[in-house]
Amino acid sequence: MKYASFYSLQAPAEFGVTPQQVYAEALEQIAHADALGIHQVWLTEHHFMDDAYCPSPMIAAAAIAGRTRQIRIGQGVVLLPFYGHPLRLAEDAAVLDVVSGGRFELGVGRGYRPHEFEGFGMDIRKRMGMTNEGIEIMRRAWPGERFSFDGKHYQVRDARLTPTPVQNPMPLWSGAGVAAARRNVAARGMPLLVSLITDLEETKAEFADYTAALVEHGRDPAQFPRARIRECYVAPDHEQAWREVKPHFLHIYRKVY
Repeated sequence: MKYASFYSLQAPAEFGVTPQQVYAEALEQIAHADALGIHQVWLTEHHFMDDAYCPSPMIAAAAIAGRTRQIRIGQGVVLLPFYGHPLRLAEDAAVLDVVSGGRFELGVGRGYRPHEFEGFGMDIRKRMGMTNEGIEIMRRAWPGERFSFDGKHYQVRDARLTPTPVQNPMPLWSGAGVAAARRNVAARGMPLLVSLITDLEETKAEFADYTAALVEHGRDPAQFPRARIRECYVAPDHEQAWREVKPHFLHIYRKVY
């Protein structure tokens, strides 16, 4: 088991913080985690949120790469349909891997909040097809070979990505909230990120479902990592911890989920 930290970079006005303060403090914390030898930091993405939830985790990842030397930098997850064309996301990921010295890991999701798709003027019903095509395009782009692609949502004409990532293959994770999505992740041979709103028994069931699907598709489960997001807060005792963290914890679940 490896330990990581997770940042959404929210700055709720009711708690008297600003985005500038939150980002500055997060970068200090991540630099300290890097010095301590923590394995990884994960970022995430949402749009048009009142609490300034991070809408641009690729930019945040670049700032982290510049402040650290060994911690791995992961996206858990970016919302692929909102990136215009998946080749642009593939290029950004490749540059992040280059500037971080091979420490970047891209996690993608299809999105689920209607107001985000409405804000971008997009049809939420197309999100699965866009994400599936986008994953295929990025995987074909990263090796640096010239290729074309003719899909329902995206087209590529004789393109070759440069620079290529340091890592080969480039780590590509997928989020999945339901059983069918987890089986799709396994079928594609991708590491799995599971929801932070499930309890331990639900997580065990999700991992078991994913493992069974990997085996079904002839893959070795030992070769496919999986990540589980879980909140923790350190205090002298349970009562003090809950008293201090409760308003912040409730804010997350009321505002985001």
